[in-house]
Amino acid sequence: MSIINAFLFKAKIVMSDKENCSNCAQASNCKTVYEQLGKATGPSIAKKAVAVFLGPIVVFIVCLVILEKKLAVICGSEGMGILLSTAGAVGASFVYILIAKTIIARVGGNQSSCEFRENDDRD
Repeated sequence: MSIINAFLFKAKIVMSDKENCSNCAQASNCKTVYEQLGKATGPSIAKKAVAVFLGPIVVFIVCLVILEKKLAVICGSEGMGILLSTAGAVGASFVYILIAKTIIARVGGNQSSCEFRENDDRD
């Protein structure tokens, strides 16, 4: 049996959502939890995500390109230029991470809009 046939066979066996929920003791609780999550509102994290994930990558690539062009002229060997430009780009990325972390913390990135409430319904 090929891998594709085995995958198609398993795909046919998968149950639908209704079948999964009908056999579950927590079906009604599960539905209300997902409905509440869908209605949840909070601050957007898009800017923080870009700053934390894309920022260091962009800084690394830009610094690598710039330093490689500059150090190719200054250094005699190509290998030393690559090593120094990579080290400089890594250093610039770490500096960016530290600056971004400080800015996010000062703007209020450590504050949570959700409060923990202990709910004890076992009475």
